Amino acid sequence: MNTLTATCSLALDDADDDNGCLQVVPGSHLEAELRPHRPVFKPSTNGERDGGHTLAAQLEADDKVVSLPVKRGSISVHNERILHGSPGNGSDRWRRTYIVAFRPKAIVDYERGVGFTHSHNDKVQWQTLLEGGPMHTSRREFLKHATALAGVACTSSAWAGAANDRLNLAFVGCGGMGSGHLGWALQQPDLRVVALCDVDANHLKGAAAKAPDAFTSGDFREVVGRDDVDAVFIATPDHWHALVGIAAAKAGKHVYCEKPLTNSIGEGRALVNAVKDAGVVLQTGSHERSNPGAAVAKRLVAEGNLGEVKTVRIHLPNADPHLQEVENFTSPPPDRDPPAGLDYDFWLGHTPVMPYNEKRCHFFWRFHRAYGGGEITDRGAHVIDLAHMILGLDDTGPVRVNAVGTPPKGDFYDAFITFRFDNEYANGLRMIGDNSGPRGLTLEGTEGKLFVAVHGCALSAEPASLLEGVSLPGIDPYATHRRSLLDAIRSGSGEVSAPVGAGHHTAVACHLNNLSMLTEKPFAWDPVAEQSDSDEVNAMLTPKMRAPWVL
Repeated sequence: MNTLTATCSLALDDADDDNGCLQVVPGSHLEAELRPHRPVFKPSTNGERDGGHTLAAQLEADDKVVSLPVKRGSISVHNERILHGSPGNGSDRWRRTYIVAFRPKAIVDYERGVGFTHSHNDKVQWQTLLEGGPMHTSRREFLKHATALAGVACTSSAWAGAANDRLNLAFVGCGGMGSGHLGWALQQPDLRVVALCDVDANHLKGAAAKAPDAFTSGDFREVVGRDDVDAVFIATPDHWHALVGIAAAKAGKHVYCEKPLTNSIGEGRALVNAVKDAGVVLQTGSHERSNPGAAVAKRLVAEGNLGEVKTVRIHLPNADPHLQEVENFTSPPPDRDPPAGLDYDFWLGHTPVMPYNEKRCHFFWRFHRAYGGGEITDRGAHVIDLAHMILGLDDTGPVRVNAVGTPPKGDFYDAFITFRFDNEYANGLRMIGDNSGPRGLTLEGTEGKLFVAVHGCALSAEPASLLEGVSLPGIDPYATHRRSLLDAIRSGSGEVSAPVGAGHHTAVACHLNNLSMLTEKPFAWDPVAEQSDSDEVNAMLTPKMRAPWVL
């Protein structure tokens, strides 16, 4: 019998723990047999639905019951085999839902044959049914196939906060990507912006105009330490990611941190340890992972459609006007006093004191190694991250690194724009990168090739038949990626699409190639010990920090 089912519920009212929102036991739909269910009350004799309509199933000691609060107009979809139910409406508010349930005809016929119609199951002869009477072949067969009876009375929630509470967010870094994150958060009814931070008063003023009730400060420590902050969005220049992230984790805050996770390997390891020690959740801002094309590519590889993938090519073209400006920059503007409102010494942070220059600060900081890693950690972090995700390399890195690069002209910018690298992984994979286009990655297997574009993760394949029947829905990957963190916080699962370890290993791969270019040498790398066979490389893993900043 085909037992595939789905229930779609349209919320006509807000539903939360107070008025009895849906609760589920995640993963229970994967159990080999449906757990026994019994009516909580005796079946009614007057045709009312209260009697046998309420069912209960035994919860196991390791079951986690999760509440699923919804706002009016939201739609939820669940497999009927999952243990689900409601603790009842203890409030004076409505909790109305319009339900459309999909069931194969065989399931519908079976349910009606035993008197079960989902909305009125009072006619079910429960004693006969549960004891394996003549209405079905066996109790085991009934419990296996009667998926429509998978309701359960649940009484606990995995999220300690009230289901209708909004999560309180703080934003550190309000220009560039930070402005985009903030704008999105302000449109979400389940979020509240409570704090803003930026060392540039102009950025801070612009953000405060959008969130006038939020606390504002130029010092991130005053923000991450607030009791009313649940999660911190970090969108600073790369050299600040580690220190802000570690402070947030130690303060018990969940974190969304832009990529690359950190600006050095040592800082990354310190942030990973801080997150794990604090038991908080960190989502790396590698939002390309949240494009449908990334998931399709991962599935095609996992199912063997490409055969054995022996090579992945990373394409990072450098023809963009801003990259060519950096590549050929020989006449920088003169140094000058920082603009009014910019706390430039705080902006420099742990890095050496340098005179202010407009081409050293906002946006162009990423091409100075003290603050960023150049194109390989800018968009290269997206492309290499996709390769790690698709090929199952989130927990490891290369074991052999060989990269060559050409420094930009002049002596102002020092991050590489033109380069080529060839990395070997323990499983025999070669990751080869250069400035060929278009931007993205090519997975080369024994049975075919797959190109994944960045940005957007559009797919093309050789042969084209590899993508036959594949359709990629249009979504907002930024929104989906942000939601991954928020859902992990609310559910208590801690599961995000770009966890701290994955973000760290992607950043490590980027930094290793920069180190090979800087030392002009190939070297071996131990991805577990995070040490090289080169003393020169090991000495460059963590930057020396200017007082008072320390990891």
